[in-house]
Amino acid sequence: MAAVVAAVEAGVVAVASGRGCSTRLVRGLYWRLRAVLRRLRSERARRGRGGFSFHYDALSYALNFDDGRAAADIVLAPSCDALR
Repeated sequence: MAAVVAAVEAGVVAVASGRGCSTRLVRGLYWRLRAVLRRLRSERARRGRGGFSFHYDALSYALNFDDGRAAADIVLAPSCDALR
């Protein structure tokens, strides 16, 4: 990308000095071209990252916290009323 921007900048100087074009016109062309190149680069990067997407369903997510014991096997501490 940097090489393309450098080439465009060099081309802008050559066009502006060689053909007598309006500097404002050349600058506008430069900034539009630069914006298009950045947009293409960001779209290409987004496409590369967004290719793989994985979402858990509720059962798979719950299994991550399952230690193999059933809920009925867990002994809870007795309440204060049970100790009287």
